[in-house]
Amino acid sequence: MEKEYLYRKHLRKPGLLFGSMLGVFMLFYVGMILIGVLDVGGSAGIDPSAIGIFVGAGIFVIVLIGLEFLLLYFILFRRFKNINIKLTDEGIVYKNLKGTVSIKYDQITKIKFPSIPYIGGWVRIVYNNSNNSSKSIRLTVVVENIGDFILDLKDKMDSMGKEDVYIRRRMFSFYKTAKYSDYSWERIYDYIKKIGIFIVCNFVVSVILSKLSVNIPAKFLMGFSALIVPILVYLLCEIILGIKAAGKSVAEKFYVPDRDKALEGKIYKCAFAIYSVLYIVLSILIGRL
Repeated sequence: MEKEYLYRKHLRKPGLLFGSMLGVFMLFYVGMILIGVLDVGGSAGIDPSAIGIFVGAGIFVIVLIGLEFLLLYFILFRRFKNINIKLTDEGIVYKNLKGTVSIKYDQITKIKFPSIPYIGGWVRIVYNNSNNSSKSIRLTVVVENIGDFILDLKDKMDSMGKEDVYIRRRMFSFYKTAKYSDYSWERIYDYIKKIGIFIVCNFVVSVILSKLSVNIPAKFLMGFSALIVPILVYLLCEIILGIKAAGKSVAEKFYVPDRDKALEGKIYKCAFAIYSVLYIVLSILIGRL
């Protein structure tokens, strides 16, 4: 048996994360500029010079975000690319920037789970090295398939009669969080393009509907809502899916249900359909302000 575990690709390749964040910011900014440009000289009385200042501020923020990304890359993200964890028949092989550590299963003295259910956390594996001094490694829930890692590690500890190195209740709580994290990130990768297209279309609608209003704050409220509210709808769907998964989990059997893609599709379609109708209706009402 040999299984390899890596940190998720948005940490190993943070350029993708940065590009997504930058894309969201630029989408918001372009939308706001369009709303302003379409009303220059209109009844709302938006000054062209104000739009110029707005554009300049946006460029400054983009440069600032770029510099911050470079700083975070060298301080934080670079190390994730070099972390590699393997579960073998003999033990755990952990590799990072500092080197490679081999931990035999019989060296493990404690497995701890500092975490918040369904939010995040990590597993800390404490072991005695060759000098009989206590060391530890830490793995967070953003390791790909961390739930499978926990289950395999548990099975190995149980087969060796080392159930005393972990607290079952806490391990199961972390296992649920880990599986939920695995499924949640899989859904992000599955739906990110569709949600992105939906937000772009939503923004186009907000720009068109903004012409209905002569109230400047109302115009920008439409644009801001077009970006933020779909993200909130997505988070609401995730909460619903998490509650349903928790209800089907069985601690005694150490069981967490697999993804139900059919149910996920129904929840997302229903939530975004309701949101779309409400958004158009509320935008029309706001437009009359």
